Amino acid sequence: RASRPRLLAMAALIDEFAISDDPQGELSERLRKIQTNLSTAKEEKLELIQFLKNHKIRKPELVVKYGLQLIDAYQSHLGDDVWDMIEDVLISSLDIGNEQLAYDMYTRLDGKFKKPEGSIRLDRLKARIREFRGEYDRATKIYLSILSRDETNKHAYRRLACVAKAKGDPAGTVDALNEYLKIFPGDLEGWLELAEVYTSLERYEYVKFCYEEAILIEPHDYRFPLLYADALYSLGQQKRKTNMKDPIETAKYLSSNCCSSSRRSGSGGGGCRCKSSSRVAGLESFLSLPSDDGELLLVYSIIDDSLPVLKSVFGVRVRGCVVVRTYYIQALELCPGNIRALLGLAMCIRYLKVTPQTQKLFEWIEKEVTKAYAKAGSGGRNMLQYVLKALRQ
Repeated sequence: RASRPRLLAMAALIDEFAISDDPQGELSERLRKIQTNLSTAKEEKLELIQFLKNHKIRKPELVVKYGLQLIDAYQSHLGDDVWDMIEDVLISSLDIGNEQLAYDMYTRLDGKFKKPEGSIRLDRLKARIREFRGEYDRATKIYLSILSRDETNKHAYRRLACVAKAKGDPAGTVDALNEYLKIFPGDLEGWLELAEVYTSLERYEYVKFCYEEAILIEPHDYRFPLLYADALYSLGQQKRKTNMKDPIETAKYLSSNCCSSSRRSGSGGGGCRCKSSSRVAGLESFLSLPSDDGELLLVYSIIDDSLPVLKSVFGVRVRGCVVVRTYYIQALELCPGNIRALLGLAMCIRYLKVTPQTQKLFEWIEKEVTKAYAKAGSGGRNMLQYVLKALRQ
């Protein structure tokens, strides 16, 4: 029995050198093998659960289903790895809302590993069950108790932030994450979570810092230059936002004043030659479109570049726009054809001085946007006409 191979360790070794480029496709293939190859289902199930761990795919229903089958039918074959499997099933059962199963798994672990001085691992699982029940204060006490015994317990710090977030306490979440990142500054997920909380609080100067750290940790991931550029643009909006709450009404006001002053001066044959009125109408029609896409928000901000008040509400300083443009370009270098980066780049160019170079770049953006939406089927083609209308105005 002592020399029997540890199947979970073998499965981990197999998958360590086989990280899939298409995890979802490989997951479907593994499930098909389990259903067709009943004679080797045990090994396939072990490899499936390890595959989900390695690729960080959250499928708790699969872990519960196949984990229970392995625990019940092959406990002696699993050896000591059965306890890791029980812990996985416990966490996954909480994810699917099966508290009774989670408690049953905890009882098994408690009967095996309970110690007079207490067990940090068991306390951690007990706290997770408390969280599931909504007993956040009791869960917090358990996590603090763990930290009093192990000041660098990564899991306890992260769960304190989760508890604060579940309680609807953004300030507490920020404090917990900051304490955590002081000790573990290389944790990418921690910085992204902190950026999300700061975004909800509209503290874009801190959001910017979080994405700077993310870029340092993962410099080849296109998402972080893109998010950093969005944060810079949002920060510019926030700093230059005026007290005028309705840009449409303000634009109409400026347009009418412009036209009336032109008529008084007799210029332009008794009328104003600016395009403010037509642009206001275009902005109104665009805002009436039903959509929740973040892309529309970018298009919304570039649809009118001739009215100073809209520049004030939606724009950024030219110097800042050059910096934002740089990071949108970096995102496009890492992920060519990304529609969000393309629209962000167009948004910046509209606030820069028109030159042959910027005009050529803008034409290239229009072609790339057209190609991207054309690949999205009929829905994308329908959306394209509104996007191009915004870009060309």
